[in-house]
Amino acid sequence: MTVSAPRDLTAVRTRADLLAETAHLSYVTRDEARHLTGLTGAKLTRLAEDGIVQAEYSSKGYTRFSTSSLVRLLRRRKQPLSLFDVLRTAAATGQHLTDDELALAETDTRDRRDLQVRGARCYRLLRRDHVVPTTPAWIAWYQGRADLAEELLLQERERRTVERAEFASHGLTLTTLWIPDLPLTSYGRYTLAALEQAHQAGQRIRVGSTDQVQHMEADEPLPEMTVYEAAVVYLHAYTRLGRRDGAVRVADPDLATHLCEQLRGLCRDAATFDTFRKEVA
Repeated sequence: MTVSAPRDLTAVRTRADLLAETAHLSYVTRDEARHLTGLTGAKLTRLAEDGIVQAEYSSKGYTRFSTSSLVRLLRRRKQPLSLFDVLRTAAATGQHLTDDELALAETDTRDRRDLQVRGARCYRLLRRDHVVPTTPAWIAWYQGRADLAEELLLQERERRTVERAEFASHGLTLTTLWIPDLPLTSYGRYTLAALEQAHQAGQRIRVGSTDQVQHMEADEPLPEMTVYEAAVVYLHAYTRLGRRDGAVRVADPDLATHLCEQLRGLCRDAATFDTFRKEVA
């Protein structure tokens, strides 16, 4: 099932990029406020006069607007702050897949000739700070059985090596972006160890900061996903208790391409895996 993105995705991505640049600022300029909200200067003035948004007044009128009040305005109007908000909306009509179905679906996606010809980019986003222990390596780690966990993680390296070879054989590039909470939780430490195996297998990994995405997480953390440029997004699903529950397939080529661009920007500003590992050692 193809899902149409309900909004101008270029405008949403531009808003997210601008928020990334200004989220640390208490106030933004009038022009920045217009670009963030899509409202005219006159409308912003009326909102400031009515006390709906906070702004600073000078001899030239309202020239600086409170960033937080603009974000609240966008939320009240249900305007997406990033493409991840658009993805959550699209996922409501997506196709739910079990873990086995997900593996087959991703294999089919990588086999697509049109993606191979263009050398499509693929991104995997990891964000959760806890998952119910269900996989053997994570169960062993959670139970404090270090020797068994290390042995199982070595098998993880073999799996990651096969995965890297499969992507390469199809002419596709995979980048994993991990955005962990600090200090690392137990699951964060496990994820670091698992990604170490992927890194040793030659996979490209970047580690982002929560400061990069704080403006995108006003309501909830970023969703975890794997996205194939110009094709499809697989939104990783979890139960309310935090147990893996397959994924939701969102077949929207335009959204997938824009998400790849959004993630490319986040990866550009993220740390390399080696740098992050040294910082938390």
